[in-house]
Amino acid sequence: SLAILNEDEKKYGTFLVDMGSSSISMILYNGKSILFSDFISIGSEHITNDISITFNTTHLAAETIKTDFATLKAILPEDSLFNKKIRAPIIGNEDEKNEHALIDIQRIIHARVEEMLIMTFNVFKENGLGDKSAAGIVFTGGLSRLPGIKELASQVFDKYSVKIANIKNIENEYIDLSSNNKSALVGLMLYALKTDVTFELDSQKRLIYNKLDIMYAVNNATELTLSNPIKDTELPIVEEDTKNNISFLKKFTSKFMEWF
Repeated sequence: SLAILNEDEKKYGTFLVDMGSSSISMILYNGKSILFSDFISIGSEHITNDISITFNTTHLAAETIKTDFATLKAILPEDSLFNKKIRAPIIGNEDEKNEHALIDIQRIIHARVEEMLIMTFNVFKENGLGDKSAAGIVFTGGLSRLPGIKELASQVFDKYSVKIANIKNIENEYIDLSSNNKSALVGLMLYALKTDVTFELDSQKRLIYNKLDIMYAVNNATELTLSNPIKDTELPIVEEDTKNNISFLKKFTSKFMEWF
């Protein structure tokens, strides 16, 4: 959400869906707070398995087919891809290959993605999140890059506006972070670099200060442990074996600060 949502989307309510490899993660962001979170144990890896099983081809070949040719857009008779065939090795005898029509592969992919979207919509509907999602539905993750997914998601979510996320890219000399499959990574970086004075609950529901004291301590080489909550205004003392982690964190934050 830090890498994707703008202030209006956080304020008025957005249902954010991260379509990953093995799961679909969902949160409802409303009133600048996360009010709901859930996940479904299904993702783009299931598409690969469908292709592999249906066409009796290897997992590697199925993944390549998905990456290079997957689309949800209709392939019409006048399209050049309508009669296109793909050769893929046979499981157990990879020296031999079978030909498969791209349009048949497209049907398999469409059926699985439609199922994913319907399952996601059911979570959305059953938890009564529609009234809290005035800013609409936002999709991110690697699968959100699939051609035609916005149109299909719009049909499933019907009366709600659907948007494919735009990442708040962190420009640097090492890696392109603008793709939707990097949204979680960018979000974690922005979280680590965030210096606003805010509060949050940790996994044990303990109230902790968020970032300002931590960044101050790191920048001044103060000994602390990030795994312990900061109580009142005192900084906890770190154990000897975590000093190397603090040194690494200081270098990490210093390096990323240079990118802004």
